[in-house]
Amino acid sequence: MSTRARAAYASIYTARSSLEARERVNELAQLKGRQADGFLLAVALNDGHLPFFYIDAREAAVLALGDRASFRQTDELTRLLQPHTTPALWQATAKALSKKECSIECTRRVLHFLERLLVEDPFEKHIRKLEESLPGSAETVSTPHLQEHATMKRNLIQVLANNRSSLFHVLVETYGLGTYSPAPIAVWVIEQAAMAEACPSLNEALRFSVLEEPKLEDIRRIAAKLQCEPPEPLGIQIR
Repeated sequence: MSTRARAAYASIYTARSSLEARERVNELAQLKGRQADGFLLAVALNDGHLPFFYIDAREAAVLALGDRASFRQTDELTRLLQPHTTPALWQATAKALSKKECSIECTRRVLHFLERLLVEDPFEKHIRKLEESLPGSAETVSTPHLQEHATMKRNLIQVLANNRSSLFHVLVETYGLGTYSPAPIAVWVIEQAAMAEACPSLNEALRFSVLEEPKLEDIRRIAAKLQCEPPEPLGIQIR
C-alpha cells in the first residue's frame, strides 16, 4: 500500500494537464490509509508546487479528504482559508470541513477567515469591478459566482454551529464574549449560529452598557431573537 500510494502521488506531478492531474488525484483517493491522507493533504496545500492552473487537482484533493473517515487534520486544511487563496479552494474547504469535527484551532481559523471577509471580501470586490467593466454581466457572470460564494459562507457558519463547544471557547478566549465589550464578529456569529447558550454572555454586555448605542441595540435585537431572559441589573446605585 505504501508503494502504491507513493507512486500515485508522484504521478500527479507528471500529469500533462489539469484534468489528468485531477484524475490521478481521484486514483490516489481510492487508496485507504493515513499515508494516502497525507499525500492528498500535500496536494491540497500544494506542498509539491503544482502549476497554478492545476487548481482542479487541488480542489479534488480537498473534497476527497472531506469524504475520508481516516482524515482528522482539519487544522491543516484550514490553512487554505486565506484571502489570497482561490475561491474554488475556499468552497471545497468549506464542504470538506462541514463533514468533519473541527478542533479549537480549526474553529479559530474558520472564524478569523469569516471575520476578514466581513471587513473586506476580496471576491465580492473583484465581482463588483467586473460588473462595472462589463455592464449587464450580473446574470451571466457575477450572480452565479456570488451565489456559490454565499453558499461557502453558509457552509463555514454551519461548521462553527456544528462545533459549538469549540466555538464558545474561541469566542470567550479571543473575542471577548462574556465581557462588557464583545467583538462585533462574536455578536454576529452568535446570531448566525443561533447560539442560545450565549445568552448569559450577551446579558453581560447589556448590563454594563458601555458600548455605543447602535451596538447595544444590535445585541438587544439578537438577545430577543434568541429568547434570552432579560439581564439582571448591576445592583449599583450612583448617588
